[in-house]
Amino acid sequence: MKEGYTVIIISKKGGRFQFFIRKRLFFLVLSLFLALVLLVVITTIFYSSLYKEVLRARFLKMENARLKKENAKVVELARRLEELEKFRKRVSEMLGLQYSPPPPDIGLALKEEVKREGEPRRPVFPDTAEKAVEELPPPDEYIPSGMPVKGVVSRTFSRDHPGIDIVAPLGSPVIATASGIVLKASYSERFGNQVLIDHNGQYRTLYGHLDRIFVKPGDKVKKGEIIGSVGTSGLSTGPHLHYEVFLKNARIDPLLFVQE
Repeated sequence: MKEGYTVIIISKKGGRFQFFIRKRLFFLVLSLFLALVLLVVITTIFYSSLYKEVLRARFLKMENARLKKENAKVVELARRLEELEKFRKRVSEMLGLQYSPPPPDIGLALKEEVKREGEPRRPVFPDTAEKAVEELPPPDEYIPSGMPVKGVVSRTFSRDHPGIDIVAPLGSPVIATASGIVLKASYSERFGNQVLIDHNGQYRTLYGHLDRIFVKPGDKVKKGEIIGSVGTSGLSTGPHLHYEVFLKNARIDPLLFVQE
């Protein structure tokens, strides 16, 4: 007698249909069906991941386009300011008045100073200059340096934006740029999940819009230690890290420390 299964199908009207399927053929059909289901699941996962990458690529493209427009506006504004300053100088000379140039932007002045010296130096602001001379400089491990995450700088430091934005894939690891103690690891309406680290009492760094936080207040962290991951929490239009650097509670351009 052949081994197998008898399948009986009965309709609502009383009709009856039955057929016999061999055991080997039954398991063959079942195996093909399971393989097909597995193939569909794998394909769905693959295309879902591919779709996310496409969305990230579109976001980066939009950010690059926006950054180019902002750079063009900044260049045009700088040109107009330069022309206006030349005009002011000519008027002062015509009227016999003493010409006084405008005070330079702190961030730009520091960048020019770094270029002239050929090597980075610790920035000193006028209101903290005397104290900085009296205090010993902190060890290198307590001075922020390098990028906190691998990505592209989409927005730079300005008076309206006291930090830099670094676009990176969602979930990318964020590291501490210097050793120190975690002061805050909390949520804010603007920066979402954020971490604030104190570095030997002189420098502080802020990391905002995190997806996850891996430290808590009071934790001691080493330079290069992972403290969180890139996210879109708070007021954010896409995955990126907002990064700030403080010197004695004064915000300074993080690019001075990022560009080694």
